[in-house]
Amino acid sequence: HPTTSTGVMAVPFASVAVHYSRRGQEKVWCADLRNDGKDGPVEAAEILSAFAAAVGPVAASAVSLQVLPARPGGPQLAVKPVSGESLASFLQRSCREDHGVFQLRATFSSTSGDGCVQVRVAFPGTATSKAAQDSSAAEPPPMIIEQFECEAGSTVAALKRLIQARTNFPMGKAVILLGCKRLHEELLMSRVAAAAEASGEPLQLHLAACGALAFLRREGQGHREEIGEQSLTLLLPPCVRGTRERPMRFDLQMSLSDLRWLVQAVSGLAPARMKLSLDGAEEFSAEDEAVTLEDLGFEDGCTLQVQQVSADAQSDFDMPFDIPSTGPASLVYQTAALKLGLADASKLAIFAGNELVNRDDDLSRAPIADGVVLSAYLSWNLQLDVAVLSSAGSGQGGASPSSSSSAAARSEE
Repeated sequence: HPTTSTGVMAVPFASVAVHYSRRGQEKVWCADLRNDGKDGPVEAAEILSAFAAAVGPVAASAVSLQVLPARPGGPQLAVKPVSGESLASFLQRSCREDHGVFQLRATFSSTSGDGCVQVRVAFPGTATSKAAQDSSAAEPPPMIIEQFECEAGSTVAALKRLIQARTNFPMGKAVILLGCKRLHEELLMSRVAAAAEASGEPLQLHLAACGALAFLRREGQGHREEIGEQSLTLLLPPCVRGTRERPMRFDLQMSLSDLRWLVQAVSGLAPARMKLSLDGAEEFSAEDEAVTLEDLGFEDGCTLQVQQVSADAQSDFDMPFDIPSTGPASLVYQTAALKLGLADASKLAIFAGNELVNRDDDLSRAPIADGVVLSAYLSWNLQLDVAVLSSAGSGQGGASPSSSSSAAARSEE
């Protein structure tokens, strides 16, 4: 690792993933943030310059970065922290974080070359029901608007594929409108881009869903107790605090997918960013996820090496979750419990960002919209020593909503 001017080692402590499209291809650029004491505006300028150089040839002045809002219906801010605020602090309060990676979007002032066109696509469903009710013609509800670049000779179907790659919204449920006109998949993007530019309005993507198409995600630690008669040794990556070599019990009849959640409970690593290998052999592939550990060669006393993959290589563990826009939120809890295999929905706690979905509320007032990640936790009783509480309260200004929710709730499969 490089060192700062004061000689302190600059260690990566968080990552950013910038999603963008060029020449009809959806791409992701990733970088580590470093706790080196720089002012936020300086850090943001360095990230922007590094991104422009990586995707070039493009000048840093011709590209801008925006956050994917941290909460449903939140503002889609430009990445511009104020002086005195670190870039990490700015992102923590304004940007969505997935598996330890802050999600950013890039927009370009011009296309990457001849034969390409740019379009802006608005996602009206990303505004919550409450925001839509409180809006007016003069002040529409906040919604996410993103830029995509397609080849001029491609069709609307190609644009839908780009959108699906970035958002995970399935093509089969997507309907794209220009004003009140539905755009059929065989239309050329050159014509669509020209019509959108003439109208001065972005395209709109709507989803054919019962309500909001969200994504359900298991979160936290402790969702599974160690079970089984066999024991293995975990070799954890340097990003895990504490000892890197830890014992863990397991059952030979569980699947590799089940094992990931046990490793998370022990280490805190996100299953979506784990790369697993047994006794120094090749890493397991996606085809191995449903195979039992016995069939994969696990045995008592074996060694499992765990590495954390880069932000652009993480697996997708989120489950599509169609939620009605009205009715009691308790229905969401019951449906989520079934998806997660929980017998008792009363212990489940679901968060949209840092905000709890209150099971007693009506869904029309809940923080739910298209694309929202609903983090599922299982409530646990937590007893802390008075000295721990006193030390946490002094000098910290109290726990943040996210840390409080994580302490009060644990996930369960």
